[in-house]
Amino acid sequence: WLVLLALLGSTLIIGCGDDEGPNDPADPVHAGTIDATITGDLTLDFHCTTAYGLSVQGDGESTGLMQIQGIITQGPDEYMIDIQVHHDPEPGLYGFAFPPEGAVASIAKNNVASMSNSGSVTFTEVSSDRLAGTFSCTAFHMVGVGVEFNIEVTDGAFDVPVIYEE
Repeated sequence: WLVLLALLGSTLIIGCGDDEGPNDPADPVHAGTIDATITGDLTLDFHCTTAYGLSVQGDGESTGLMQIQGIITQGPDEYMIDIQVHHDPEPGLYGFAFPPEGAVASIAKNNVASMSNSGSVTFTEVSSDRLAGTFSCTAFHMVGVGVEFNIEVTDGAFDVPVIYEE
């Protein structure tokens, strides 16, 4: 659980808001897309047009990071998809598992996140200014003793600008 909390704690939230500043949808820095179909205990056609990515090269003592994130608002609800891969930035297929072993997807509604327990993300383009690829997963969170909230994410695709590269 500590790894899970560390992964979630490292998430930067710069989403799809209506106000000006870092959340301004007109800001070209955040003009990437994340699309996915979510089914199960949550049903949603997720389409974000102000998504972004992060790319950090490892320094020899710590691994690198590739991250994509997008947030949408529908009515009173806010939804987020966040994918983090703790690996030096390079194209490839990275598997999701629970507990996380280097790659994790979280799908959240109103700040309640479901964590991936299977699936994968494929980075087809990794550059200093762009991350692109596809993803799918199953995810869950506990809603009571022995009661799981389960979702499936299919047809996931992303093409996002890198807003931070190191």
